[in-house]
Amino acid sequence: MANGYVAVPPDSTGKRVATTPISLVPYTNGTSGLLPGLTITGATSGATGTVSSITKDASGTSGEIYIKNLSAAIVQGEQLQINNVNVATAAGPSIDLHMQVVNIGDAKNPDLTARISGTGAIKTISDNYAIQYDSYGAANSIGR
Repeated sequence: MANGYVAVPPDSTGKRVATTPISLVPYTNGTSGLLPGLTITGATSGATGTVSSITKDASGTSGEIYIKNLSAAIVQGEQLQINNVNVATAAGPSIDLHMQVVNIGDAKNPDLTARISGTGAIKTISDNYAIQYDSYGAANSIGR
């Protein structure tokens, strides 16, 4: 899957929404070794990808894994491994998604933007400088 665009109804005549591909895998039996940024492998399928994010239910051992650049489909019931260690069991097959890419920008100057990082930080860019706010709201001026 490559970054792309999805035509938007009702007319589907060229209006596009930017998307980025990602795969979702429901899981059970999750362990503390299941962490974002690490390469995950399906023990049966041999599929590999990078863990983008993880959602957990109240038990903390089940939920959904979002995986970037998944090389093949994950199959239900297979062990999911990081560094050859079982970290979860696939509770269903992988599902390919296209997540909408959202950039906040100035209507008159699209170079003035705000973006959200993978860690939840927001970065604002103006004509002369950029400020990044971490996920706790602390500001850091980082130049442009």
